[in-house]
Amino acid sequence: MSTLATNRRDILKLGALAAAPLAALAPAGALATQAGANAEAELGKITALMRDAVRRFNAGGVAACAGLASCGDALALPGDIRALRLAGEADPEVALADDQMTAHWSHPATAVREHAFAGDSTAERMARFQGNAAAQSETAVTLVAEMWRRADGWTISRLYLA
Repeated sequence: MSTLATNRRDILKLGALAAAPLAALAPAGALATQAGANAEAELGKITALMRDAVRRFNAGGVAACAGLASCGDALALPGDIRALRLAGEADPEVALADDQMTAHWSHPATAVREHAFAGDSTAERMARFQGNAAAQSETAVTLVAEMWRRADGWTISRLYLA
């Protein structure tokens, strides 16, 4: 018949065995908290970059945003768009990759489109005579950006409307 040892040495061994898994989890929890804080900071940087991109586009079109994009054709916006307005009541959707090197950003917006009066109908000629060379309309769109991290920060690899 076996008896359960209850001396002090055995109790200390059992306590050490029970505490070992908890001690192993503590650094992982601290790393997860740090990664979460880093991800929050990166999301803030991405959102600030995209707000700056929209502000620059509204001020000077695609050419004004060239410094924020990785290449000249990264900004795939239609030529008839004159301004973009982000929906203020909606939050952007930002997805940061696990390696935190790429990100996907999307936000509901309104695109102000301009349609030039290029025809020869009476109404178009009258509009041009009165100084109205084009008509504007607004369309609900989703502004989408794909970006990647460079050494000096985030850059837009593709910006388009969905």
